[in-house]
Amino acid sequence: INPPPVLFGYHLKPRMKDTVYVSNFNCRFQSLSGPNGLFEEIEKKKLEGNLTIVVESDLDEAGSFSLSDSSQNGYKVTIRPDGNTVRNITHAYKLNLPTGELATIELTGAKNILIDGSYKSSGEYLRFISEPVSSMDIYDIVAGIRISGNADSIMIKNCSFRLENSSKDIGEASIIIGQGAN
Repeated sequence: INPPPVLFGYHLKPRMKDTVYVSNFNCRFQSLSGPNGLFEEIEKKKLEGNLTIVVESDLDEAGSFSLSDSSQNGYKVTIRPDGNTVRNITHAYKLNLPTGELATIELTGAKNILIDGSYKSSGEYLRFISEPVSSMDIYDIVAGIRISGNADSIMIKNCSFRLENSSKDIGEASIIIGQGAN
């Protein structure tokens, strides 16, 4: 058999649907909200179906990219742990020296989001940790999750929130809801 005179091929684009794993170890995505993380990829490629995000290790997040309605294409997003081991999702503010009101996970106009820290319907295995830095003051607010921009149908359950370095004199909240008719 002779090959065709012009070779052709195709490149498969990774699809943004079904299940995606996020882990610090040997995984395509090592962050949710950091550079080269899953939220940045979702923003670029847009969802093509409902997406379950499975957190397989502790994560250090920069809070650089949010999950937004425009990238969801109307699909549902679920974030959950991989098992019955607590997974810390830490906003390492030292990675992105912020000022103002920032969060580990930003949901900007997002819709149909479930963040469920349970495993097989029990336990609290997702822990959001805020670690402020010394350059922050009382006008800076740190949060585990920030919901804004007319976000809708967001459920957060079976999760815990913690502030590290609590001697800092800053505004702190586990969840902030603001900017829009959320």
